[in-house]
Amino acid sequence: MKERDNKTLRFLDRYLGILLVALFRFFKRKCSLSQKISSIALLKSAGIGDTALLSAIVLDLQQAFPEAKIIFFTGTSNREMAEMIPGIEVVSLPMVSPWRALQLIRHHRFDLWLDFDPWPRISALFGFFSRAAYTIGFKTARQGRHFLYDRSVEHKSDVHALENCRNLLKPLDIHSHHQPKISVEVSEPKKRVVCHLFPGGSRAALKMWPEKKWSELVVFLASEGYEVVLTGGKGDRERLPPLPGVQNVAGELSLREVAELLKSSSCVISVDTGIMHLAAVIGAPLIALHGPTSPDRWGGIGEKVVAITPKLNCRPCIYLGFESKCSVNRCMQAISVEQVKEAFLELVNT
Repeated sequence: MKERDNKTLRFLDRYLGILLVALFRFFKRKCSLSQKISSIALLKSAGIGDTALLSAIVLDLQQAFPEAKIIFFTGTSNREMAEMIPGIEVVSLPMVSPWRALQLIRHHRFDLWLDFDPWPRISALFGFFSRAAYTIGFKTARQGRHFLYDRSVEHKSDVHALENCRNLLKPLDIHSHHQPKISVEVSEPKKRVVCHLFPGGSRAALKMWPEKKWSELVVFLASEGYEVVLTGGKGDRERLPPLPGVQNVAGELSLREVAELLKSSSCVISVDTGIMHLAAVIGAPLIALHGPTSPDRWGGIGEKVVAITPKLNCRPCIYLGFESKCSVNRCMQAISVEQVKEAFLELVNT
């Protein structure tokens, strides 16, 4: 997730972004929504999980504006996920080069611009300069980015991420009701468990479950007769612990191939990250390990999702994805192997 975790971009967004938003807010003239919507732009710069959730919003928009063309702008690292959502055109933006990204955006004209990024000020600036007739985005506490939209919607830290996205459609009088859904065709499921050990994001270390506990869990799964496969990105391959009898496919598969692997498995066990959301959306049986995040805020949306959380007063401490000051993930360490074993046996036997 190079673009999402780029410290230089974060620094520029925080300091130069504040200055630019403060300047251009005085040039913003509020516009009215057109009665006829024929072209819609969606912006979600990064986040596999967030993008998977937006499959529900795309279905809502397609139902409300069946003739409208929908273009989904996203960062290059997130293109694969966006392309799995049917019925939209995907344009990848080089987020590390904002000027070039803006040029790509301005190749188009839109009746409606929907910005699903909750905090980056650069995203609000993209909407401001997009030439879109009407723009909607989030008003997020202490970010100041909402001044650049025609209409802003409060981004809440006490509701699920999907609910925040649904709220962005309220100014359009759209009742968002579809569930996230991405179809993946697979053959007969195999007696296999996929384990995803590594989360993404700048505070990834806080979401990691101890390697020793993963090792103990893998031994248990193998004793139950399950093949175990470890997934991850290219950078995770060497980080994955060498476990006997375990297949390591980190960095070897496309995202769609990973989705097919998840869907054809008996169960997916994952920390809170994009793969967790993907597994839930495609309907794979999922056990999600939540420490610093709350499943009420970030949980997977699906029919076969079990969330495991520790009982600690200090959690949750991550709401936007980066703001926690914690240095030791006691919450993840507090999740026991026995908890995961029990959840697994109950899930695969129902």
